[in-house]
Amino acid sequence: MTARYPRRTAGLALDDAGGAWIVRQPGRGRVHYLNAAAALALELCTGDNEWQAIVELVCAATGAPEARPELERVLQHALDEGLIADGSAR
Repeated sequence: MTARYPRRTAGLALDDAGGAWIVRQPGRGRVHYLNAAAALALELCTGDNEWQAIVELVCAATGAPEARPELERVLQHALDEGLIADGSAR
């Protein structure tokens, strides 16, 4: 499998709503609601972090190694929704 370096889509607005995060996609007129772990994963999508490293970092930060499959789904959903772009392999 080729390494992937996701990058957050330009123009997203992230707002802390007291423990939940609201992500607005102005170009698509969409709003997404994220928990803290999903918001951290999105923040780590800078184009510098590899997909699996993001999953591992969020698991370590939350103390929940069992969350790996869910974080994989979160990143895939973010990709499918256009919140992140799947960066090219390095």
